[in-house]
Amino acid sequence: MEATRKGELLMLLTSLLAAAGWFVSRQAIEALPVSGFIGLRFLLAALVLLPFCWRDIAANFTLTARNGLLTGGLLGAGLLLWIYAVAVSPTLSEGGFITSLAMLFVPLLNWLFFRNRPPLAFWLGLPLVLAGLMLLSLQGSWNFASGHIWFAASSLLMSLFFIVNSRLAPHLPVLPFSCAQLLVVGVMGLLVSLATETWPERISAAGIGWLLVSVLPATVLRYVVQIAGQRLAAPVTAALIMLLEPVWVLLFSLLIYQEPFSPQKQLACALMFIGLLITRSRLFGRRNTLSKPLTNPEP
Repeated sequence: MEATRKGELLMLLTSLLAAAGWFVSRQAIEALPVSGFIGLRFLLAALVLLPFCWRDIAANFTLTARNGLLTGGLLGAGLLLWIYAVAVSPTLSEGGFITSLAMLFVPLLNWLFFRNRPPLAFWLGLPLVLAGLMLLSLQGSWNFASGHIWFAASSLLMSLFFIVNSRLAPHLPVLPFSCAQLLVVGVMGLLVSLATETWPERISAAGIGWLLVSVLPATVLRYVVQIAGQRLAAPVTAALIMLLEPVWVLLFSLLIYQEPFSPQKQLACALMFIGLLITRSRLFGRRNTLSKPLTNPEP
């Protein structure tokens, strides 16, 4: 299989795992403080990976620590801002739309910082994806709230994380890089939790169970697969594939919670899929930079 296509399939799996993580996390935070849950989730995930990569980390400690601090710091800051925005926002529908824009910021920031201009196909597909996200996330009118600023700041940080991750991933081993990122996020989450949250005296068995489920498939597997995918796929392509995450969340909601699939949601999903297909089209010029990874990683 072509390396680039393999990377795109891995990013598709990442979007599915990320969507599943929403439901696992929803169950876990019923028994744990929010920031504390994120801290424990990522710290335990790092400890799961550590036995498989500690030799590589020790052999390249300075490089691994530096890149882990950079990417993990961006990821952790983005997640913590998102959690704060959820806590202070009266409604979450508009916040969901703003958060979804993170992956649309990636091509634009990539162009701004690295002069990698998106092709015509991206600009043609972008309005459809944007319209689909708006229909999927908004119910009724838009009401401005202070939390929207924090959602926007979180989206920008997550976009920067995605770009930096794509730049570094082709040059670093997957497991040590993943372990370092998860460790940084875990420590950040626990520090924020200890400073701002009150922990329950007892955590239920169900809460511990959901925490463990969130650690393995929703965190360890998800971020290992994401880094592996970003080693092979172009950053803009990877970001656009991740836009499918809210679609998977919707579909899982239909299956798990039997939520109604309104005509508005049907139209939203159709617009997003059509827009993504257009961005992947080769009909708008011979050189489609969405399909090219930043480097050719070593086999």
